[in-house]
Amino acid sequence: EPGRRWGVPRLRFDLALGVALAFVLVGAWGVVSNERLSEREQVLRAIASADAIHRVEGSAGAGWLMVRGDAAMFLTEQLQEPPAGRLYELWLIDRSGRPIPAGAIERPADVTIVAVQGSVRDAAMFAVTIEPSVLELPTGPRVLAAQLRPEGS
Repeated sequence: EPGRRWGVPRLRFDLALGVALAFVLVGAWGVVSNERLSEREQVLRAIASADAIHRVEGSAGAGWLMVRGDAAMFLTEQLQEPPAGRLYELWLIDRSGRPIPAGAIERPADVTIVAVQGSVRDAAMFAVTIEPSVLELPTGPRVLAAQLRPEGS
């Protein structure tokens, strides 16, 4: 189509992918244990095969949600420790605003990688809250979030 700017969306995706890859490589550079090498390999595979990468940001830090089909992995570096006796709970929020539990992080590491539970196919948002335990509905503050679909779509 004449006049359509095909390069702009691709450039944003390539830039996001490059930033995510650099983040993972820098974060995992000095890793020596087999477990950590396995995590690094897992992340590199997720980045290479991702259909979309969403920046997740908030008061507790930042990271990326890497989506492939209806599955996703959440990666974050230097996520702040939750308050004593609390954990981070992951949520997929559908188009109607209904939160669906999607995993938890009890003790974040320098680089934390979590397979998101459930399908992201119908999710409009990904969010992380601070909770006293794994719950069916969020009660604590939202400390990280990413819009997965434009509002109203």
